[in-house]
Amino acid sequence: MRSFPSSVLNVRSSHKATFNVCPINLAVRLRLGRLPHGPFTALNVAGDETAVMNGPEEIAAGMAAGIGDGVVIHHLFLHEVEIGPPRTAHAVWSMEDWIDRTEDRTVDPADMPFRTMRGYGHYHVNYVKTDRYWRIARLTLSRVRLDLT
Repeated sequence: MRSFPSSVLNVRSSHKATFNVCPINLAVRLRLGRLPHGPFTALNVAGDETAVMNGPEEIAAGMAAGIGDGVVIHHLFLHEVEIGPPRTAHAVWSMEDWIDRTEDRTVDPADMPFRTMRGYGHYHVNYVKTDRYWRIARLTLSRVRLDLT
């Protein structure tokens, strides 16, 4: 599971909290190997599963295959975090991402599902607190819009 120092959780009340870091930043986390140990599930706009990956190695390989040598912009904002029973939390993060593979020479263009992708949706994140860290136990990406060219 992804670790966050306890200090990055600012409790505003007994039920709400704010995380000062996003749950996943693909460009940074792929390089650092700091991905969730639990499952990462991606859903399409209809709510159907398009990918289920378990553990850092599988998540990194899946993300790398989808991104290739493309340029990635990944934004997370407008989060809501609820502290649940002891040592658990659930968050919803609004997200927007953009991948441009127009200059990607690692894959034959005929084999690419897209050249550019712009997506909008939400990350649903379950956290578990260990002695020192909040860790991502489960991460689900739901899409509200996905534009592919």
